[in-house]
Amino acid sequence: MPRYQGHCHCEGVAYRLTTPEIETAMMCNCSICRRKNLVLSEPWFTPAELSFSEGFDSLSIYRWQDCDVNHLFCPTCGVHIGVSSIDSPTTVRLNLGCIDALDLTKLSIRHFNGRELL
Repeated sequence: MPRYQGHCHCEGVAYRLTTPEIETAMMCNCSICRRKNLVLSEPWFTPAELSFSEGFDSLSIYRWQDCDVNHLFCPTCGVHIGVSSIDSPTTVRLNLGCIDALDLTKLSIRHFNGRELL
């Protein structure tokens, strides 16, 4: 099973991910994801698949309105790492732009209409 490594720009937040080959992604058109131009992982990753080697405890969280996700970002460089569920904060959907080994242009991207949910 492939292992991926990801990190923010300053490398203050870093992780390892063990998952089948990443071939798909999603983009949400809600106001925050659209402004970040996020390409997110389709699945939510659990601690069994995703382990942070640096910075998990220092991640900053942005939550707005009555949304049910935490937007996670590095407090130093500001790079968006992903989103976690409020009900399960250690389960994360990742910003795939943080994984250097992935060519985002080769992924099949599903568009999610988050704008209509809010």
